[in-house]
Amino acid sequence: MSNYWVDANILLRFITNDPLDLAERSARFLQKAEQGEITLKVSFSELLNLLYHQFLS
Repeated sequence: MSNYWVDANILLRFITNDPLDLAERSARFLQKAEQGEITLKVSFSELLNLLYHQFLS
């Protein structure tokens, strides 16, 4: 099983569904993790980045 560090942009695209093509790619990537094909890791700094862009900017 492969391990991946997730960038905030992948999560942002999935959450906001914008732009649609990147949101769909993000959904497919996250779906692989949900199905157990890959393992995803998110650093604390990326979570802060996500929160900042989603709620404070």
